[in-house]
Amino acid sequence: MPRRRNRSRVLPIVVVLVLILLVAVTGALVVSEHRSASTPSPATTPGTGTGTASTGYLHTSGVHLLNSSGQVVQLSGLNVSGMESTNSQGSDVPGPCKSGWKPLTSSEVQQIAAYGFNSVRLPVSWGNIEPTAPTAGTGGQLVHQWNTSYMAALDSEIALLAQAHIQVILDMHQSTWGPAFLTPAYSKKPSCPGGGMPVWLNPNAASETVGKASCEFLSNHGEPGVPGTPWSDFIAAETYLDGHFSGNATVVGQDVLNEPFCGEGVADLNAFYAAVAPAIHQVNQNILIMLEDKDDPGSYLLSQLPAVPNVMLSTHLHEDYWTAPSAGQTPLPISGQAALQANVQRAAQFNVPLYIGEFYVFDGTGSQSKKRQADANWVSDTAAFVNFCRQNDISWSFWAWVQKIHPEAQASLTPAAISALKQ
Repeated sequence: MPRRRNRSRVLPIVVVLVLILLVAVTGALVVSEHRSASTPSPATTPGTGTGTASTGYLHTSGVHLLNSSGQVVQLSGLNVSGMESTNSQGSDVPGPCKSGWKPLTSSEVQQIAAYGFNSVRLPVSWGNIEPTAPTAGTGGQLVHQWNTSYMAALDSEIALLAQAHIQVILDMHQSTWGPAFLTPAYSKKPSCPGGGMPVWLNPNAASETVGKASCEFLSNHGEPGVPGTPWSDFIAAETYLDGHFSGNATVVGQDVLNEPFCGEGVADLNAFYAAVAPAIHQVNQNILIMLEDKDDPGSYLLSQLPAVPNVMLSTHLHEDYWTAPSAGQTPLPISGQAALQANVQRAAQFNVPLYIGEFYVFDGTGSQSKKRQADANWVSDTAAFVNFCRQNDISWSFWAWVQKIHPEAQASLTPAAISALKQ
């Protein structure tokens, strides 16, 4: 006859073990919920300037950028030039000063992926998306003629980046406004066509300055003979671009307009973004909408953000040093650290994440214009910048990986710069 177990002694032990397990699990659940709600768990790699590869759409939660698992994501990467270069035809056939779009090759994408960064800021241009002015159609509606060759090249480039698990922030770029104007004497490549805005937007370019043209645009004042209004035409182009990539989780962000400033008037960024951001969100509800403003205290133009989800504050860091000038540098009104700290405070007031769309490693690669001063301490200053961004959940993008159109004018990313950025 089998020996009978003493259940009266076994049951209390089982109950105690179950209670201990429940306490442990409950405690773990409480900690997990607390981190997700107020202190999201990081998804970045400690001790480096790069974040782990993140796939899928991102979203904002206060000043944090989160992935679908609720982890904090710090976008860190490079600007990849080439697709923003614009000629009057919106063509890839090189025009004056080699102007014309040029996509990344497969080998170039693999080289970028080998650096270990998790994202790229991809400058594109309205002048390439829509080189021909819209025309009046039935009922007065404007008919837009989109550049399908350019969009196909953009599709191919983004597909290569997707295969390399690199996320993309589109940047509607302008530099010297557009090819209707010429770059200034202090430029690395003077007297060359600008890039960005379509030529048809500025029929009076011969008799006006870049500062005047940009201020008129940012006040929504069109030039005679231009169909529609500046903002309605711009919104049509940007929503076409972002709608085109709706459903493509590699494209996670849209920097609405690069450096939307003007020198001869006042840029109404509040009204401009209030018009553009909701239209973007309507065609692509998953995309991060990055609203750029000036970088220094006292120069800000943006005082309120549009009430749409997934908005981020964007700025550039153009200061010549981090905290103090190096030997031979002239002191600036504000250091890089002070400028960035001011923007951290602004982002906190707006309750949105901060993105540094362009950062030059304090001219450690010789990529800035002739107006800038190279920093002898750029390696340690860059490491301090990267660490500051990591501590404050600031995403950033170095300008630029390589100047595909004018490599002789601006140096590409060097091994020393890569090392500094990955501190």
